[in-house]
Amino acid sequence: MQDNGSTRTASAAAPPKVTAHQIVEQMLERVVAVVSQEAQLTSALLELAQETQTRLLVDDCVALLETSQRQGALAQELRQAEHQRLMITQRLTPFVPGLDKLRLSEWPQRIPDPYATQLSDLCDDFRRSTDQLRALNRQNMVLIQRSLRYADMALGVEASTYGSRSESVHELPQLVDTTL
Repeated sequence: MQDNGSTRTASAAAPPKVTAHQIVEQMLERVVAVVSQEAQLTSALLELAQETQTRLLVDDCVALLETSQRQGALAQELRQAEHQRLMITQRLTPFVPGLDKLRLSEWPQRIPDPYATQLSDLCDDFRRSTDQLRALNRQNMVLIQRSLRYADMALGVEASTYGSRSESVHELPQLVDTTL
């Protein structure tokens, strides 16, 4: 009598072979996905920077604080995505030597299509968004500095009106009873 259970073929028992090419493709797919996420997060930060500018212009401090908190959360997500990309880069570098020394925008010259094209397009979008974000952040910084100068000037006028010899806000007379 034959035992059919013990006559398994060698191919059925052996694990499937994964080639280096397949590993590289999987990692490149992951890099493209992470860079896409980074580009989306940067676009969301750009939108919030525009919202911040609007709120600075209308002097809505409560909404400005809310926007600032959302920006902090998005920035944290962006840092995490960047960390993921750097970890994938470390694992990919043995298969594509020198990749870890290149800027992301230089990767398309060293990797195959369709990943090269996708990454090139994403890098262009990412660069545009970061350039716009940088410019908007500079404008917002100027608005904040002007607002601070105005507040400082107003406090100086108030201090001179009440005869204070100090520029310190803490030494101004209490105008509102806060003991309620």
